[in-house]
Amino acid sequence: MELQEQIQTLEEEKARLLAEEDERQRLEEEDMKNRPVNRTRYAPTKGDKVDEKMAHYINNFDLDVPM
Repeated sequence: MELQEQIQTLEEEKARLLAEEDERQRLEEEDMKNRPVNRTRYAPTKGDKVDEKMAHYINNFDLDVPM
C-alpha cells in the first residue's frame, strides 16, 4: 500500500514537471516570435573553405549567440 502511494506521488510529480516544461517551452517559443529580428550575416573570408562552411552553418541556423 505504501509503495503504491509513493508510486502515485512520483507519477503526479512527473506529470507536474512535464506540464511545467511544456509551459516553459511554449513561453520561450512565444518570446522568440515576439523578439525583433536584428541579425547580421557572418561574412566568411573568401577562399577559406573552412570559414565558408562555418558561415553557412552560422547564417542558416537560428543561433541566439552573437558572433
